Amino acid sequence: ITDSAAASNVPEPELPTIFSLYPNPTSDVLMFESPMKGICTVKIYDMQGKLVLNQQTSTDGSGRGVVNVITLSDGYYNVYIQQEGREFKTPFLKR
Repeated sequence: ITDSAAASNVPEPELPTIFSLYPNPTSDVLMFESPMKGICTVKIYDMQGKLVLNQQTSTDGSGRGVVNVITLSDGYYNVYIQQEGREFKTPFLKR
């Protein structure tokens, strides 16, 4: 389309809500893919609801980020990743 007026009537595509976390289970690092790019806050809670990790990290140009969990004890956790006003939550197993 070369007509700028026609092009401006095209709605902006919505961001996908797909979020992935891998490998799961893990022993040292968690990698995640977010539909957004930039700085995010990562919070990890144990199964008793205790905050065990709280850090800021950045995603790369593809929306990928890495969190080091090697210091966590083996067990189940919930990870919350907050970015641009959105929050993603998923469980993972550290072993």
